[in-house]
Amino acid sequence: MKEILEESFEVQEHFELDANQQQLIDEGVNQLGIEDIFLRGDEYKEQIVETYDKMVRQFRPDLKTAVHLSKMKSYNPSWDTLINQYLESPYLEALSDRAQIESIADYMVDIEEIRFDNWKELSLEKMVDVLNQLEQRIARIEHRPATIISTEMLDSKLFGYQLNDRIVINTEYLDSSKENPYVLDVVLETLIHEGRHRYQQYNVDERMVHESLSEVETWRQNMHELGYADGSPVSIIEIGPIGLFTNERLCKIGERLYYYQPIEIDARNFAGDVMKSYRQKMEG
Repeated sequence: MKEILEESFEVQEHFELDANQQQLIDEGVNQLGIEDIFLRGDEYKEQIVETYDKMVRQFRPDLKTAVHLSKMKSYNPSWDTLINQYLESPYLEALSDRAQIESIADYMVDIEEIRFDNWKELSLEKMVDVLNQLEQRIARIEHRPATIISTEMLDSKLFGYQLNDRIVINTEYLDSSKENPYVLDVVLETLIHEGRHRYQQYNVDERMVHESLSEVETWRQNMHELGYADGSPVSIIEIGPIGLFTNERLCKIGERLYYYQPIEIDARNFAGDVMKSYRQKMEG
């Protein structure tokens, strides 16, 4: 299944704000100066869409942007043209997970540089460049902003991590990927895994483009209510016949809390499915 990046703008549901919320939105829209919008440059038009999106989402963060942007047409008939011409993919609902998985795998098949015989000849700088190009395409498929890929010497237990606008790959594994095709697969899977975390964060904190509201709510609870479990050991001090001691049986609980939390299960399954599809396509 080839990726689908060009989509039509179709509103799938209707929504209403209460009177006070709608008044605040109306006042905000009037302040944007939209009457002469088509006399302005493209950057201003994109800013209008972004600003309106943020105003509505402060009241209804659960709404997909493609739904509430239809409301813009009530302010000016020209909004219809504006939406169709300037609405970028991050505003639209993303493809289903299965479609994303197949689209990413299809793109990876076409990247000659990540085939092991070619990869092992690359410099570290070129490896990072190839990974950044892959991340740029994955971000487009997932309808989210792309991150910057960099390297860092990390603990040998860590393949990499994602933080805000960065994905960091452990330099140790990137170096080793030139010697072992299995490690190359680990590097690629880590990139996809961490990119999925950025997708989760984007849906929770910035704009919901994921197909399932309930999944996004689960991610939100994991990130903000229950809190992210980073795998740190859990220790409880107990009083025994010889005084205070640490119950060693509980020290592994931190690892299990990390491994089985919703956002890690989702990212692990998503990345694993992409790599499985990629291998099947390469073998077929």
